[in-house]
Amino acid sequence: MQARDCTWKASLNVGVNIQQPVFTPDGSKLYAAGVQGIEPMLSVVDIATGTVVAAVPLPDIPGPMVITPDGSKAYLATWSDVLVIDTASDAIIATIPVAAPGVPSDMVIAPDGSKIYLATYDGDTISVIQTSDDTLLAAVKVGKRPVDLAVTPDGSKVYVANHDSDSVSVIETSSDTVISTVELGQSPQDLVIAEVVPGIRAPRPR
Repeated sequence: MQARDCTWKASLNVGVNIQQPVFTPDGSKLYAAGVQGIEPMLSVVDIATGTVVAAVPLPDIPGPMVITPDGSKAYLATWSDVLVIDTASDAIIATIPVAAPGVPSDMVIAPDGSKIYLATYDGDTISVIQTSDDTLLAAVKVGKRPVDLAVTPDGSKVYVANHDSDSVSVIETSSDTVISTVELGQSPQDLVIAEVVPGIRAPRPR
């Protein structure tokens, strides 16, 4: 779809069950992980030509994906580990074990690109990955079945929605520890960081 005039530009076959496709920061490529036939596959689309320029076989079922702010590496969570993809060659260059293997529910990257936080739905632990050397840095215990993550714009905190604990855990990123747990209503699922604009108030409920 071409955004400026809402016209259809191209239709590409990148498989089924696509998990959170992501663009490189410069908008030159799109990465879409899913299943081609019965094989897990990462499709790489060149935006300028509208063609699939690479199809990377994956060792396991793919989940969420993030790209570093400089666009040099992509991180793809699978049901067993995290794959590191070099965006210049579109090749898998490293595999990072996670603290709690299972169905990955969400993954976020710090604004400066230094750390990645991965939630696994079947566990109660957040895996913290250090991108400078692509290693598992920490395992942070949170509530039951973490389903969604949100990182603050300054990167100081990561919020975790714990579906089965009816709570939100607050992780301080400088120490990678939980500094607060907020009890909520039943089964929280989605988190959004709201920007506070000075002088503007939210409307009062009626």
